[in-house]
Amino acid sequence: MNIVGVHRYADHFPMLSDGELDELAESIKSVGLLHPLTVTNDGLLLDGRNRLEACNRAGVEARIDVYDGDDFAEFVIACNVGRRHMSTGARAMSTALVLEADGRRNDGRWKRGSVQIGDNGESSINSAWIKALKDAGIVLDFAPEFAEQVVAGTLALDAAFKKACEKRDYETSLLEEEKRAEQRETDARAFLEAKAPDYLTDNEPPSVSKARWEADFKREAATARREAEEAERAAKAERDIRYSLYTGCAQSILPLAAKRKIPAAEFMDGFNAKELADLNASAYTADKIEGAISFLSDLLEWTKK
Repeated sequence: MNIVGVHRYADHFPMLSDGELDELAESIKSVGLLHPLTVTNDGLLLDGRNRLEACNRAGVEARIDVYDGDDFAEFVIACNVGRRHMSTGARAMSTALVLEADGRRNDGRWKRGSVQIGDNGESSINSAWIKALKDAGIVLDFAPEFAEQVVAGTLALDAAFKKACEKRDYETSLLEEEKRAEQRETDARAFLEAKAPDYLTDNEPPSVSKARWEADFKREAATARREAEEAERAAKAERDIRYSLYTGCAQSILPLAAKRKIPAAEFMDGFNAKELADLNASAYTADKIEGAISFLSDLLEWTKK
């Protein structure tokens, strides 16, 4: 069978360096190709890219087997699980790329059983492999631009994972802020509909309209406070004038009453200029008012003599 190309899953695992390919070519030239290449029924190379290149360099025709299974992803991963020239992180990333291409990652999760693909079954290594594959998944979700660097060994998986987490957290914060902003607009619209529907407009967001209403409300409230303070100052000034007037009258009347020996103190008992200034007449009974009238009448007669 002719090889017509390389399966896209196999391309996710890196080739050996030139030096390593030359060593493999020398070995094949000396002892022959120990493991045949594997292709799909339609001639796509699933396993053996390095051996094919070494055979070409050695001038040896490669033997080919046809894979008759239906899980190309697991086969490619299984063929590359023992690559010693790749770190665990690099191998995990290559595996993750194959699994993702095979549709085994959805909504930020590997499909059930995927994280066990590619481990060697030993408990201590198994847990490290599972973590590495999960970390690789996060890199693919949030910082896929670093995946090839991890595969090539120029960037450690831990470093790529850290960068991916930073991007994830930043994107999450942006999403949360967008949700908060949407909620603010919803709350502002509800407030205006209930309190100030005239401020709602299609020309600006509800939050801007609400801020405009708040500014107007504060300005009107400040104006009302100033007017109230001015009214109070005016009222106080008027009270002060009346207080001065009533006090002056009392101070003028009492000496005159004393000269005429009129018992002014009897009908002026309880006289309080401040109460008069506040227009509070509750302390003045009819008897006291009549007494005052009598006193003033007497005082008027006295002035005519």
